[in-house]
Amino acid sequence: MMRRFLLSLVATTLLILPGISVPVRGAEQNPQLEVGPPQPVRELGATLVATALNSVYVPVRFALTATAAVVGGCVGLINGGDADAAAAVWANADGDAFVTPDMIEHRRWPRLGRSR
Repeated sequence: MMRRFLLSLVATTLLILPGISVPVRGAEQNPQLEVGPPQPVRELGATLVATALNSVYVPVRFALTATAAVVGGCVGLINGGDADAAAAVWANADGDAFVTPDMIEHRRWPRLGRSR
């Protein structure tokens, strides 16, 4: 019995090992997508603006998310445990949690609520 188990273990290992040791080739880099030289002053400005905006955005975002969680739970409970009804309310709390410097540099507002 033990011999049969060891034989099947060795056979399984020999079948799996070639699949594990296959080399993987990475994707080629597109030189057109490379970023230009760093601009520390611009990056610092974007970081400071993002920090200032986050001091207002994050508390508002937290309040919205907490409210959506409670209201969504109540809606689901009132509708007899209907998860779709709760999810319809929770979807309004989707979006970006923080304003990032990348958003500032690309002039993209944080997404708040459902994307349409």
